[in-house]
Amino acid sequence: DTESMKLVKVPAGKFMMGSPTTERHRVRDGRESPQREVTISKAFHMGICEVSRGQFAAFVKDTNYATQAEREGWTYAWNGHSWDKVSGASWKKVGFEQTDAHPAVCIGFDDAVAFCKWLSKKISKPVRLPTEAQWEYACRAGTQTAYVWGDNWDDGKGWANAADATAKKRFKGWRSFFWEDGFVFTSPVGTYKANAFGLHDMHGNAWEWCADWYARDYYTNGPNT
Repeated sequence: DTESMKLVKVPAGKFMMGSPTTERHRVRDGRESPQREVTISKAFHMGICEVSRGQFAAFVKDTNYATQAEREGWTYAWNGHSWDKVSGASWKKVGFEQTDAHPAVCIGFDDAVAFCKWLSKKISKPVRLPTEAQWEYACRAGTQTAYVWGDNWDDGKGWANAADATAKKRFKGWRSFFWEDGFVFTSPVGTYKANAFGLHDMHGNAWEWCADWYARDYYTNGPNT
């Protein structure tokens, strides 16, 4: 059922947020440091998979919602040769083949928030995007390594839909994994292994929105709880 959403309870706890300066491939402009201990003071529930096209389509059907891309007439999408501004592109037309089991992409922040508000009314419980701290805590699931499977990105086969050997053949110059994950673009949600919390696709497949506003100095000045 591409419209049902399964949740898992993520327990409260502490973790080291950010990446150490010794981590390979870390972003080096300060956005991931300084690493610090953060407390997640309350348990929360999180969808075990990314929001699928089928789930987003149910929201649109129920509300007649038009996404930012549909209202503005364009978004960044695959034009057949590269990622660029594409007129007429939206979550319905992303430039490559998807089914309702694939993650909804070309979704703006306001669109994601609108989906959460709709779902809140549907189930009479508050639904919102995770904070960046909640997201990283949920992604790490008790690990302290660069990836949930360890520090070596070439050990990630079966864990994620990422820039793999197939993608590298198609996109020259890409930094990629050596293994094959079976997909050049998105894969159906939940295709790969779940982490220790039972969450899929925290690495790879599609970028995911968080509730926070972006701030370059967040890791220096952000709250520790």
